[in-house]
Amino acid sequence: MRDAWVTLSVGVTTTQSHKRKRTGQMKKVRFWGLDVHAETIAVAVAEAEGEVRSLGIVPNREESVCKLVKKLGPAEQLRAC
Repeated sequence: MRDAWVTLSVGVTTTQSHKRKRTGQMKKVRFWGLDVHAETIAVAVAEAEGEVRSLGIVPNREESVCKLVKKLGPAEQLRAC
C-alpha cells in the first residue's frame, strides 16, 4: 500500500473567483477528472465549450500529477472533478 498522498489546491477563494469572472480576467476554465488506481491515473478534460477528451494515463506518482497540472494551464483556471 502506498503511503504518499497528493494534495492539490487551486489557491483561489470563492470571492477571488467571482471577482475575476466579473472583470473578465478568467477567460477559460477547464474541468479535469481523474480515475485513480493503485499504479495509474486515467485523465480526462472538459473544456468550457463542452468538448470532453481523454488525455491518457499517467503513473500514480506525485511528480506525474504536478507535471499534468502545469501542462493543463494556470491552476486558477482549473477545476477538478
